[in-house]
Amino acid sequence: MESISVFILIGGRNKRFGSAKWGAKINTHTVIERILRTCVIFDKIFLIGKKQPNDLIHLPFLKDMLEINAPINGLYTALEKTTTDWILLLSCDLPLISKDILLELMNNIHKSKNIIIPKVNGRLQPTCALYNRKLKNYCFKQIKNQELSLTKFVMNHDSHYIDFSIQSETFLNMNTKNDLRAAKKILSSKMSSK
Repeated sequence: MESISVFILIGGRNKRFGSAKWGAKINTHTVIERILRTCVIFDKIFLIGKKQPNDLIHLPFLKDMLEINAPINGLYTALEKTTTDWILLLSCDLPLISKDILLELMNNIHKSKNIIIPKVNGRLQPTCALYNRKLKNYCFKQIKNQELSLTKFVMNHDSHYIDFSIQSETFLNMNTKNDLRAAKKILSSKMSSK
């Protein structure tokens, strides 16, 4: 199996959420604790953002290399700093992401593809995808051209799409407190059905 490093994006401005998303609690654990437990299957795990929060000082952290506020900045930083051929870019907006999803991505690495990415109900999930480090210069070029869309970046390269529509709840994107409540509800209904 390929060696893969994980880079978790924690640098969002959180305007709609009102506080740091990674610190939000779902049951007894914070979102970042949930994501870190999910990522234990990987070799190396790093956080990426503008500034390392004091609460996370004990975790490996990389400062965004560029002064732009966009997830593509995190991707570029990860591709620049990684020592592995593949990286998993993962946003802390995805509190319900599961090991099964991540393992499925890993199991679908293709030598002929540079990006392995989930597709959910027709929408790409570029902040939960595997990227090959050979994309670093292309990423920088796109940023230099003021094109900051990660989805556009994915569509411009050889990508392998995996349809996870049947598991769409796992990709709940937490942007507001209502989304946080929805995540808690989904988790409690999963626990009660066990």
